[in-house]
Amino acid sequence: MSPAPPGAWTGPDYSASVLTRLAELDVIVFFKIDRLARSTVDFAEIMRLTERQSVALASATEPLDLTSSMGRAMAKVIAVFAELESELAERGRLRGGGTRAARRKEAGHVAVVGALR
Repeated sequence: MSPAPPGAWTGPDYSASVLTRLAELDVIVFFKIDRLARSTVDFAEIMRLTERQSVALASATEPLDLTSSMGRAMAKVIAVFAELESELAERGRLRGGGTRAARRKEAGHVAVVGALR
């Protein structure tokens, strides 16, 4: 993967950096909608802020025209599924730890408490 171009924001808190400097931008290019925001509320807020500042949103991988009503509607549907995916993954992480431990016990595995020298 090639490095980000000079002046690009990357990393977990890039959204906050970008949204505070909208007046300096013409377009925000993101990899996928579900990477831009994991909640429909956050995505709607990003769309509202960028529209107010006349900053375009563009996905690098999804062929959506976010300037049209249909494109914005499709983007919102994708955001709903991104939020659902995030919630299901979190639920699986919370539930999965206990079931994996139970399966190890059923298979006869013993937890190691210390180490031998």
